[in-house]
Amino acid sequence: MVNFRRTRSQTKSIDHEEDDLENGRENLNEIIESQEIKSDESYARKFFVLKESILNAQGSIVPLKHPKFGTKTLYFVSKAEVCEVLKVDDGKTSMFYGESVISDGSITMLSPIHPLFLAIPYLIKVVKSRFAPLDQILVDEDFPAIGRLAENESLIKALAKFSDSKELCDTLMYRYNEELILKWLEGKFEVLKKSLLEHGTLHISIADNEIVLRRYTFGILADFLPEELGLMLKTHLDIQEPETDSYSSWKRKIDEVEEDEENYTPSPQPAKKIVKISTAAKKLKEASKGTKSLMGFFSPKS
Repeated sequence: MVNFRRTRSQTKSIDHEEDDLENGRENLNEIIESQEIKSDESYARKFFVLKESILNAQGSIVPLKHPKFGTKTLYFVSKAEVCEVLKVDDGKTSMFYGESVISDGSITMLSPIHPLFLAIPYLIKVVKSRFAPLDQILVDEDFPAIGRLAENESLIKALAKFSDSKELCDTLMYRYNEELILKWLEGKFEVLKKSLLEHGTLHISIADNEIVLRRYTFGILADFLPEELGLMLKTHLDIQEPETDSYSSWKRKIDEVEEDEENYTPSPQPAKKIVKISTAAKKLKEASKGTKSLMGFFSPKS
């Protein structure tokens, strides 16, 4: 029997090794924890695309009614600027920024819009046949922030030129003028068409065809107008509807032919008549059994 006995010095040496191993594990855990990537909400960032002047503008983002659809839409409103807030999001995307990763890869755009587009529905509703001050025109229980447009400089200038106005007791009064509004919209139409040609990426079938280009431009502008006013502007600008092209006619003919083929039912074939064999023919057929064909006498011999 072998007796293993530790000396005091050996025991101390083993204890030191165990302590060193434990300390090494603690140091390793500290290194791993220090290098672990953690999300810090204080560094949360988002991407915005906007005009530099908006950064210094004293304004806020508020919900307003969309001029065509009447739905809740976010807008940035200040005394000098009005922008529609648009969000571009392709789903679960991230972006690299320097040495960090931004988990929210969406882009928020502040697209400038003339405040008169937002005011037109209220002008039509309130002052189509009478004068009223601006603070009584821009009133909406569902979207009270519309009242902030009363202080917008661009809107005040536009109303002075494209609506009927008069001063009463030191207060400016406004009335909707359809003819002047159509004139203003025609100017916006021409500016938009020119911008699309110079800066847009239009297909050649649009850019090289004036009729198609006008129709395309009107489609964009009409998305910011009440439906009734949009139809008036369409007539005012003489926007032509697309004609039925040859491809559509050809496609329709093909569809009609395919439909006819699907509905086609073949007519029943007449039954073959059974030819009756006479008694004499039957006897002749029976008598010819076992006889060699006449052509066999003329076939070459092998």
